[in-house]
Order: sequence, then C-alpha cells, then structure tokens
Amino acid sequence: MAFPSSRLSLGVELLVNGTYTDITSYVRGSSGISITRGRSAEGSQVDPGQCTLTIENTDGRFSPRNPASPYFGQIGRNTPIRIVTNEGATHADFFGAAGDKFTTPDAAALDITGDIDIRFEFQPDTWNDGTEYELLGKWNTTGNQRSWYITGGNAGTFTLHWSTTGSNDLTAVSTVNGMDSPILRQAFRITLDVNNGAGGYTVTFYRSDTIDGTWEQYDQIVTAAGTTSIFASTAQVEVGDLASVAGTVLSGKFYEIRILNGIDGTEVANPDFTVQTVGATSFADTAGRTWAKGGTASIRNRQIRFWGEVSEWPPRWEVGGFDVTSTLVISGYFRRLKSGADPLQSALRRTLPTTTGLLGYWPLEDGTGADDAASALPSGRPAPVSGFSFGQESSLAASSALPTLLTGATASFVPATGTGGGWTVACVFQISSLPAALTEILRVNVKSSVLSYVVLSASATGIRLEPFNDDGTSVGGVTFSTAGGVAAFQNQWNQLRIRCADNGANVDFTMNWINEDGSDSWFLTTTGTSVNPGNVASVQIKSLAADYIGMSIGHMIVVDANNTFAFNDPITGFSGETANNRVARVVEEEDISFTVVDGSLTRPSEAVGPQRVQTLFDIIQNATDADGGIFYEKRVQRGIQYRDRASLENQSVWLTLPYEDVMAPLEPTDDDQHIENDVTVSRIDGSSARVEQETGPLNTQEPGDDPDAVGRYAASYSLDLDNDDQCEQIAAWKLHLGTWDESRYPKVRVNLARNPEYIAAATRVDVGDRIQITDPPAWLPPGTIDLLVQGYTEYLDQNTWTIEYNCTPYGPWLVAVTNEDTARANTAGCQLAEDLDATETGVDVTTTDGPRWVDSATYASDFPFDIVVGGEVMTVTACTGTTTSQTFTVIRSVNGIAKSHSTGDAVSLAVPTYIAL
Repeated sequence: MAFPSSRLSLGVELLVNGTYTDITSYVRGSSGISITRGRSAEGSQVDPGQCTLTIENTDGRFSPRNPASPYFGQIGRNTPIRIVTNEGATHADFFGAAGDKFTTPDAAALDITGDIDIRFEFQPDTWNDGTEYELLGKWNTTGNQRSWYITGGNAGTFTLHWSTTGSNDLTAVSTVNGMDSPILRQAFRITLDVNNGAGGYTVTFYRSDTIDGTWEQYDQIVTAAGTTSIFASTAQVEVGDLASVAGTVLSGKFYEIRILNGIDGTEVANPDFTVQTVGATSFADTAGRTWAKGGTASIRNRQIRFWGEVSEWPPRWEVGGFDVTSTLVISGYFRRLKSGADPLQSALRRTLPTTTGLLGYWPLEDGTGADDAASALPSGRPAPVSGFSFGQESSLAASSALPTLLTGATASFVPATGTGGGWTVACVFQISSLPAALTEILRVNVKSSVLSYVVLSASATGIRLEPFNDDGTSVGGVTFSTAGGVAAFQNQWNQLRIRCADNGANVDFTMNWINEDGSDSWFLTTTGTSVNPGNVASVQIKSLAADYIGMSIGHMIVVDANNTFAFNDPITGFSGETANNRVARVVEEEDISFTVVDGSLTRPSEAVGPQRVQTLFDIIQNATDADGGIFYEKRVQRGIQYRDRASLENQSVWLTLPYEDVMAPLEPTDDDQHIENDVTVSRIDGSSARVEQETGPLNTQEPGDDPDAVGRYAASYSLDLDNDDQCEQIAAWKLHLGTWDESRYPKVRVNLARNPEYIAAATRVDVGDRIQITDPPAWLPPGTIDLLVQGYTEYLDQNTWTIEYNCTPYGPWLVAVTNEDTARANTAGCQLAEDLDATETGVDVTTTDGPRWVDSATYASDFPFDIVVGGEVMTVTACTGTTTSQTFTVIRSVNGIAKSHSTGDAVSLAVPTYIAL
C-alpha cells in the first residue's frame, strides 16, 4: 500500500567513504525531518537551504572523533547527506551504465517508412555538457538494420538519425538548446516529414511542459535535397542504452514515450512508465507493445527532496548517558558559498592561463610591496622588475590593480621555450600621452639564427615596430603614422599583440593595438627577409624613458603561436554577456554543477557589465539582480541553478489546488510590504533613470481624493548593467512589479497525507514555479488565486507530509507575446456612461483617454473579451459604435459578483496585457 495507507517511505543517506549509505534506521521518526529551500515571500535573496533531523547515537557511530565508530575518519565537517522518498511519480530510472535500457521487439507496426512523430517526456541528470547521450531508437548496425534513433545533450541540442537503406546514416540537428534545465522534467517532440511537398523533407523540433501539453516549435531544419524515407529494419526499439550507437548511456528519468506512424498519426508504441508498478521488470503498453528492462534500469518512484552538508554533529544525552542523540542542522551549498569565501581572481587572471600554447604569463596584479612580478604558471619564473609601483591602477575592470611605471623602470619576462614556428607577445597597457620623438617602450628578445630582437617604439606622430638581426641591423622596420591610430594608442586601455609568423624563407611581424571595448583596432606589418621566427627569449622593458612615467602595463603573456585572441573577451570583463552566460561561465570555471532554467528562446537574459573582482556568490547575485531572475541551490545534488527572468513569465501551472484542499489558514495580506512606486535604477559606474507611478494603482500622490493614491514609496537599485539604455526599461519593470495591486498570499500549505493525489505535482514544484488555488470562498476576492513560488518549507515523518509554499502574486509575470492572439492592451481611460442595475446586459461606455474600443462589425475575430467594472467581471460579446461613445453587449457576473454600478465608474480589461522588460 502507498502512503498514507502505509507509512511514508522515507530515507536518509550519508556519504561515507565515497558511497551514499542508508542511515534511515538511526533517524528518530518522532522528531521528523524539516526542509527549507528558496526564499521567503518577503525575502529579496535566496537563503541557504536547511534541513533538520535527529539521529540516535547511543553507540557513538555518528561521533566523528570516536575511534570505535564504524565511520571513524570517514565523516566530519560538511559531510554530504540527502533526504529521499519513494513516493510520487513513477518513472524509468537510468544510471548511465552499459545495458541500462527498456526494449520492445520489432513488430510490423513499428516498421515506419514514411512520416514519423516521436515524443518523450524525460529528465536527464546532466545536459549541455559536451556529451552526446543516447536516448531512444530502432537501430542495429549488425546486418545493416538501421531505422532511426535520437541522441542529445551536446550543446544542449537533439539529433535525429535515420537511414533510407539500412546502412546509411542521415542526420538533422537542432540548432538551439530547447532544454529549460536538466533539473526540470520536460517533454520533447521530433517529427520527420519525408516529403514536404517542396521537393525535400522537413525535421521539426518541439518542446512542452508535459507530453500532453501544448507543443511549441523552437527549431526547424528543412533539407531541400530531395525527399527521403525510413528503412523498415528488424531492430528492436530501445530506450536508454542503444547497443549499436557509440554514445554515452543516459543517466536520468523517462516518464512517457509515444511513437506515431505519421505526424499526429497512429501511436504504434506508447510506454507510460508513470502508471507501472514500482519494481516491474516488464509490462505491456496500450499500443500492444511488450517492454522489458535491461541492466540496472528500473521502474521506481524515488525522488531526492534535499541535498546538503552536515556542518556539525552535536551530541545530546540525558543524565546517566541515556538517550544519546544528535540533532543535525544540515545546510545547503550556499552556506559555504556565502561564508568565508575569497574574491575570485580577475576575469583576465582566470581566463588567460587557459590560452592554447601559453609559454609564460605574468599578471602583474602583485601587492603594493612586491619586488618581483609573480608568474601565474606553476613552473614559470618570476620576472625581476625595478621602478614598478604595484597596485596603483584599478581602472581596468577585468583586472585587479596593476602597476604604474616610474622613470627608468625595467623588467625581464622569461618564458618557456616554444616550437620555433611562430610566437605572440601580448599584454594590456595604458599610456596617458606619447613623447615627441620615437621612444622605446619594450622589446622582444629572440633566440634565432639571425633575428635578435624586436623593438616597439612610439611617439605623438607614429608607432614603430622594428626587428633587428644579431649585429643590430634593422631587418624591416615599419612606422604607423595615421592620426586616428596613434590617438587610439593612448588615453585608454588597449590590448597589445606583437606577432611573428613564418613565411617561407622570411617572417612577417605584425603589431595590433585594440581598444578595451573593441571599438578601434589598428595594426602594422613588416617582413624580415632571410630570417626565421625563432623563440622568445624574454620580453624586456629597458630603462623606461621619463616620457612614459605613469604608464600602466599588465597581463603579459607569451604564446607559442603566431596569433592569439586570448584577450578579446576577458579584457572587457566579459561585459555584454547575458546574465545566463555570466552565471554559467563562472560556475563552470569553479567546477560546480550548474543548470539554467532558460527562457532565452523567448528573450535573452539581461546583458551585464564587466565581471569585477568579487566572491563567486556576489558575481552570481549581481547577474541575477541585473536580470531579475532567481538563483538557488539544486535540490538533488551539490550545485547551483539559475532561473532567468524570462523563464518566470507566462508559465504553465505546475500545481492546482481547490481551496478546500488547502490547509488552513490561507490568509490574504493587503499591506504596503512590496510597494515601490518611485523607482531609480543606476548602472554601476554609469548613468541612471527614474520612473514614477503618478496615476493609477498605488500611485505616489498623497492619499485623499484619489482612491488609488498611497503616497511615495521610493526604491533605488544599483545594478551591474552593460549600458545606460537598460536603466529606464528595468526601472519601468520594477515599477510594474512594485505597483501590482493584488492581495498577497504569503503562505500556501498542502497536506499530502490528507491529499496524496497531489504528491506527484506538489513535489515537482520548485523555486520560481507557478501554482494556483481555485474556487476561493465568498469572503475572499473572486477568481483563481495565481501565485509564484519563491521557496518552501517541507515537513516529513512516517505519517506526515506537508509542504508550505512561500508565494507572491503571479499576475505581473503574465506578459505580452509577439503574435499572440490573446494579447490585448488596456484602455488608457474609459468609464460607464450610464447607471447599471445588477442584470442589464447593454452597457454604454465613454472612452476618456486613448483609442476607442474595437467594434464587433470591423473586428469580429477580437471578440469575446472580458472587462471589469467595480470588481464585477463581464464578458463583452459585441460592441457597436465607432466613436468614443460605444455600447457593449455583455454577459454579467462572470466571476460571481452581481451588483449595480454608477455613471463614471471605471471600465477596463479584466486581464490586460503588459509588455515584458
């Protein structure tokens, strides 16, 4: 029997010596397990998750310093632990092992030769990690029995393979990542139209929240090289490990699969793992196919409810040493991420060591008391310097403070030896002004049969690059004298590249200087005859002239290649990358598991400014704040998950609860907790914009004659944005959120012991998901209560399972979608032109501001739509009149409110459309 007819199948697993060990028998059931994740409805940032439970410790096995413990030396501070249940949605589980699969034998119905429609609902454990995962197919290379198969994961995309002969392999690859997140359960659909009527075939990729949901086409590939077909092979259909495919076996869950003969055609196989018995090794689907498990794949309903770390093991006992227990406070990963973390190294310092062919790297970010410039490479030599005033120049956001140079400054940067096929020396520099005459800045000393050194000199009228042979004779110098290029060389940060490339019997020398933001790029090239590239012996600053006092230089690299683009992105601190990409990049650089709930198919996440020298947590938080999304801990493992702002908008509803199934109390709150009607947004190191709600709901006017006025509630935000133009739009969006006029329901509770039918849906809900409460009682505002989940608290014991969601209104997240038929702009001003009793259906209105309403004679397809007057929702079925005075035909009391209204009462759309940020 399932819960609640039997006790809740609850487990606690502790990571001991690299293996999760079941310690459930030691958990004191009477104390229960409490889990908190996400943020409170009132919170602005996500707090570290927390879980509390009590374990029995009479034999001291959970005392890390007890030598008699079987876990001695294997547990301690921050030992990972996870909470699991075997309740909820049944699924097919795959563990990434060879042979993990479910199969059904070949049958005539499966021998599809024409159009095919393949649908599957699944949840991979990892995705978009450069690995190609095997998913499902009908493919056997033995005897050339190939029909079709699907793989996915590499760059987040899917690939459909099919064969026309049984031996060939045709492919179509989706070009964008349609997966919101590997943490999310999601459905996908791939169709192959073998003859699209235009002399070719079409492969189309769709996604949906569930396999029964509305399919959204997110990518399409059309090949016009002729029609195609699918070979009718004798291969079995496999889900999971595809024996004849050289991919990686999936680790994750499949919920349901449907294979259709024809697009929207007949289902010829439809294994639904959600309705199977836990532990079943075979079953028949409703299309008549019999499926059998292979390897360690299994049908089960196991789910992880929390992953965290035990930071301490406090023992407690009664007098006399009886009833020894430890109440564990288990923290989510954010606890360590937020506390005691050092700032990450600069964007340049983190990125340049990954440069291909790097022979030497000196960041020059040393402290103010440094005598030498430290190498950033493990085997690199420090560079002796003189006249370097370290830690003085911090205007380059991509770097920690760099040195300024004094008169007579010297330095010698000695790299490892290269291959001799070409080399590049590169750095960043800033010079306030150039001398009147050509004056040396630096030189590259070279080990070569003829070439000796290359000198870079500059003046107010020209930039010169000149190579010299062993006796000091020039072998091809060139001067750049274009005024714009010379001007671009000074008064700003530039990346500098001096390159040497083999050109047969000669070598080409090229110098580039590129402004920090990439807006200007200049170069000069000269050829040295009868010389070879050699290797860089050292990069040298020789008694820097007084003309260059105050010059700053940093991040000197030597590369064993005739060019490098290593500086191109990091020199700006990756300014302009999206919030999604910022979070993904820094987290992956730290080797932390990361996924994103990605709404970028609708609209890219916000572009952010330069990555500054901050802690990892602060870098992520800054990107989150700029975008307006949420970042939080993964539920199932150590790691970070980010939901961008667009993914919060226009969501499907993950949990619908009738009011009668909500635990008491459900208490609406009408207060000023979140009002912001005067919003200023500033870009860090940039400009700002201010917007104000002067009329309409929750406006800034003093309360009195205007019933919508609440007074001024000012808010200011300093955000890490890419450009000043973003400020006004973001301020307007925050004003929209801050003046949303609706009751709040901060806490929504569901009792899964009383209502086990909600277990699958309720436990699927995570931070940032949408839930609804239907059929509220008469004493609450009418209509469905629509909510955004900010976090939750969960309590479990053998007989109890409750979840309390922390919520805010979802209404402001319903926004306009391009070409969406239901999108309607609200009236700028409209009122009743007559008194109405509680039953009249002919309603005269007058538009007082902005365009009139559509009339049904001209815009019949725009009807019906809902309006609201004095809290009563009416459905407008027709409208006559083409001036500001019009007459509606309405259905009254759509939301259960029946009342009379007076001339002058406001008329507006019941569900107006808002433009997203």
